[in-house]
Amino acid sequence: DRLCKNNEIDGLQQQNNLLQKHVQDTKESLQEMEQDKSELQTKMHELQRQQLTLHQQIVQLQQTVETSERAQKSLEIKYKKAEEEIEEATTELKLLRKSDFLNRMTADSHGVELSHLSGTNSELHHRIL
Repeated sequence: DRLCKNNEIDGLQQQNNLLQKHVQDTKESLQEMEQDKSELQTKMHELQRQQLTLHQQIVQLQQTVETSERAQKSLEIKYKKAEEEIEEATTELKLLRKSDFLNRMTADSHGVELSHLSGTNSELHHRIL
């Protein structure tokens, strides 16, 4: 009877040892998981910081693009105005050249008439004398 109880006790001790080993293994696995969890949380926080930084950079780039587009539109408007002003100035210059040419032609023809008249006046003056 004692032998049977000793065998039973040995069996129970082996089961207890196996259970204690299992508990120890489980505790170690849990500690590793906690360690992994902590590392993952640290990585997650770092990724969240990077995401925030990227978002801020995207917003800045969008603002830069918007500013550039506004500046480009402004330059296009100024360029069109400058083209119009150049066109107007060119037209005015052409008109001034025509006017100047006509004035010179008129002055030349008057000069011819005046010299003709002065010649005629001289002749009249000679005739009078």
